[in-house]
Amino acid sequence: EGAGVYDIPWFELLAISIIQLMSLYIFGGYEIQTLAPARQKWQRGLLSSGATVLAIVFFNYFFGKEKAGLYGRGVLLGSLVGFYLVSNLYRQLVFSAFSKRTAVSRWLVLSSPSFLPSLKSDLERQGLLSSVDFLICNPQIKETSQKSSFFLSLSSQLKKTWAGVIVAVEKSDYLMPIGDPAGTTLIHFLMDLRFQGQTLHDLSAFYENLWRKVPVYYLAPEWFAMGEGFVIVSHPIRQRVKRLFDIGVSLTLLVLTAPLLLLASALIYLESPGPVVYRQTRTGKGGEDFTILKLRSMILNAEAPGKAQWAQVKDSRILKCGNFLRKTRIDELPQLLNILKGQMSFVGPRPERPEFNQDLEKQIPFYNMRHLIQPGLTGWAQVMYPYGASVEDAQEKLQYDLYYIKNYSPLMDFQILLRTVRVVFLGSGR
Repeated sequence: EGAGVYDIPWFELLAISIIQLMSLYIFGGYEIQTLAPARQKWQRGLLSSGATVLAIVFFNYFFGKEKAGLYGRGVLLGSLVGFYLVSNLYRQLVFSAFSKRTAVSRWLVLSSPSFLPSLKSDLERQGLLSSVDFLICNPQIKETSQKSSFFLSLSSQLKKTWAGVIVAVEKSDYLMPIGDPAGTTLIHFLMDLRFQGQTLHDLSAFYENLWRKVPVYYLAPEWFAMGEGFVIVSHPIRQRVKRLFDIGVSLTLLVLTAPLLLLASALIYLESPGPVVYRQTRTGKGGEDFTILKLRSMILNAEAPGKAQWAQVKDSRILKCGNFLRKTRIDELPQLLNILKGQMSFVGPRPERPEFNQDLEKQIPFYNMRHLIQPGLTGWAQVMYPYGASVEDAQEKLQYDLYYIKNYSPLMDFQILLRTVRVVFLGSGR
């Protein structure tokens, strides 16, 4: 008589749908940046569909034995091919529409000279430099005629249609007289623009909304003192929830990855006899040092001269199996013990070596702020930016770390875990 509504395995279908959405997120199916390269797009779609098929097989085997006909091989194969094609074609259409929209959208940046180099560098890295026009706000202008010229240039630029105006000026520059007949300052001019309907963006808010990081070169101490967020630093309940999460995930992963740790240890010893666990001093919360545990991925005495060195691309010190261990982050699994000891969290800024910290704190503003919370096995900076091996990389990663500390939530931790799965499966670590 046919299957009734109560014969349909709703639980399995719901679980499979959730896994499909998670798989698409893990492999970048919802990110515009990953839709552009056609080859990468189709590869990641295949990975996502493959993960869903594994989920269907799992639930069919363990929960759906009596209803196995609903998941016949023909239906399974046809569904996989159909979903794969429709999903990727749909994403290609979305990307095409997005590309056409951004191609005609232009932004105006009103910037002080001091912020211009870093801002241009970030825009170029994101491929947006060609969509932006700049107007330099120079407080050193003394001549009335030059101020009038700046005001006329600003007024003429703002008569155009802009997607938005990004305001990146020094605090003192807001009071700059811009030379119009009424003697209006820049801040009053911008207030009038906003109330006339022009969209204005503060630089820090623009970074947070678009790139999910903060512009460290633009920040002032009052941003930390008076800004919103940072609940993880001062909220005891959030801290307890995060600690319980750390313990639960760490214990689970230690049990699940124990065979993998034994296999990796054997491979390390066979290639390079000696201790397979590497101990190193790192800086934790509050600037306190602790001993981190890692699987050794380099030759013995890799730093024989005694000087701390960043790992480089194609570093000759890395073992053959070490390359795989580093790319998949397997070498960092012993840090689960550091988490259980309370020295680390599962999610947080990457713990750095004291030798590097001393130099970086001198060169990068607010670098010590990353020590407000416990360092993490994975983190927002680790999944958003490749391995850093320079001061410039350290500054870039700090911008992501500060965003995480400011905007922490359990949901964000879950999001970072999903992105970490992507790093492991795609081998994009180092």
